[in-house]
Amino acid sequence: MSAGPPWARLACCGILGREVERLRARYRREQEAGAYFLLEDWAGHFPEAIRALGSLTAVREIFQGAHRYLLALTTPCSGDYRAAAEEVARLTGLPLRWEQVDLETLAGQVEWALAGASHEESCPTT
Repeated sequence: MSAGPPWARLACCGILGREVERLRARYRREQEAGAYFLLEDWAGHFPEAIRALGSLTAVREIFQGAHRYLLALTTPCSGDYRAAAEEVARLTGLPLRWEQVDLETLAGQVEWALAGASHEESCPTT
């Protein structure tokens, strides 16, 4: 896992969220249904972030107030982060679901983001 504050990696969800047009509707449906998109690196750093905030109760209230479930995303290159994701589910009190994301789609979105997209373009809205 990389060093640095875990909240700096939240922009990765925006990259995953801007999938090619055929997947965009699916992302919006998940988001509208209350999904919190959980990535491997963030799952591993989540307990550290909780300690930094100091209040598990506040974290649960925030997550349960804004989301209905965690959607853990994996790629063919993901490691086994089941235990870390299950710990995030336990800490937030949200149910955990899993979804495979293909690398071709992800690579295209990373290239797009690196090409200089503005902040407004890189933050999907519903």
